[in-house]
Amino acid sequence: MNKLLSILVLALCVSGCGSPKDKARVSEKKASYVQVASALLAEQKVKEAALVLNQGIKAEPQNPENYILLGEIYMRIGDFEQALGVLTVAEKISPDNPGVYYMMAMNYGFNKDFQNGISAAKKSAELFLKKDDQERFQKAAALVKVFTEQAQMLSGTVPAAQAMPAMPAVPVVSTDTTTK
Repeated sequence: MNKLLSILVLALCVSGCGSPKDKARVSEKKASYVQVASALLAEQKVKEAALVLNQGIKAEPQNPENYILLGEIYMRIGDFEQALGVLTVAEKISPDNPGVYYMMAMNYGFNKDFQNGISAAKKSAELFLKKDDQERFQKAAALVKVFTEQAQMLSGTVPAAQAMPAMPAVPVVSTDTTTK
């Protein structure tokens, strides 16, 4: 892990300082923390990924992607309060980022706070639609539907029998092999 971080830091230092292509390299630098953290997550190295993202936040505090992925990590480990905290920072940095609201909606859903989940999912869907991202729009719209149904079920406005599909009737098969 230390070797990976050392390589990342060295690459980031070498890639940027003073050249005429700084703007392009800054963009690459922002993405690299997320890329390294994503690779670590793929290897189930959650703590290491969180450390990389925290370094990314220190190096590039205006990059919302670091906060979004860190929020996802906190949700994975069940720390929903911490997840909401970093996602709120991402929202302040990038209020037009649909991914922020999508992750907030997921976080609210895990906490069964369906009203806030519906609001965040709607905002996410609106922003994905503006970006013409139909696939993610559909996912956000599905969250709105699921959270609405869950909220109705919890409030008692939809009977549970209507909210959940009924189990199909299963024919009873006798296992008695004795004849009369």
